[in-house]
Amino acid sequence: MEKENQKPINTLLVFYQENLNQLRHVEIERMAFSALFAGAMIAALVLVNDLDAAVKGYLFILCAFFVASASFWYCAFKMCRRWNDVFFAHRKQAKRIQEEIVKLSEVAECGILLGSFGFLFPKDSDDNMPESSTPKTTAGRFIAFYYILLILIIISYAYILIKYLF
Repeated sequence: MEKENQKPINTLLVFYQENLNQLRHVEIERMAFSALFAGAMIAALVLVNDLDAAVKGYLFILCAFFVASASFWYCAFKMCRRWNDVFFAHRKQAKRIQEEIVKLSEVAECGILLGSFGFLFPKDSDDNMPESSTPKTTAGRFIAFYYILLILIIISYAYILIKYLF
């Protein structure tokens, strides 16, 4: 019986590991892009702030930078939402594979091996609970980061505009 179950379990373990690798990859992409985005926004704000108000077309340049920043923010926000969806899809698939492996497996070591990934699937989480409310994920934090960054961008441009007008 163990030999019959071994091949499907090995295949499921490969699928499980691949899902976890993709999950980590999405998380790293999301963190790297957020850092790049924050750096680009800071550079744009510094550039606009350092421009001399006497430069011809300063107000146009300021408005162009604001529109570009807002557009870039919107694209980054949508990408983050997409990465959240992909992250949770891989997480859900890994959990399904884990449950299938445990069903097929009669070996105690398999449960220990899979138990090391328990941080992905909290025991108190319910399948009816929305994914964004489950603990131990950064999805909500990234969305909050983008909202806070949008508020800071608006405040920064308002400050520069007020400085220009007065």
